[in-house]
Amino acid sequence: MSLAHSNKTSSHLKNIYDVAHFAGSLKTVASLTNGPIKDFNVMTLNSHCSAEVSILTLSSNIKHKITSDNILMYSPENDITIIQKNSSHITVKKRDLLHIYDSQNGIIEITGKKIILIKINTI
Repeated sequence: MSLAHSNKTSSHLKNIYDVAHFAGSLKTVASLTNGPIKDFNVMTLNSHCSAEVSILTLSSNIKHKITSDNILMYSPENDITIIQKNSSHITVKKRDLLHIYDSQNGIIEITGKKIILIKINTI
């Protein structure tokens, strides 16, 4: 997919899970270069918060340090399990969204394959 923005910048997303960042106030035109897609958008109000999006590719259980009080996790391909530091388990079904808030900057263990992790940072 190619994105052309009114400020004359562009983004070319060639692979699954490629990420583009741009201001929502820009007029943006998308061109699909390899047929239909499913996209995942994160929009924030810059005066209130910002978002950091990362893609976790897991081959086994990993431990991930939470560094934000607001975390969103989305798994488009498979169920994921989160084991918190108090040993409680949370199972997130494929295509469900999990919001972890007030994490107290703990460490969680995650199982799954591909996870979209969004850290929401309050301004």
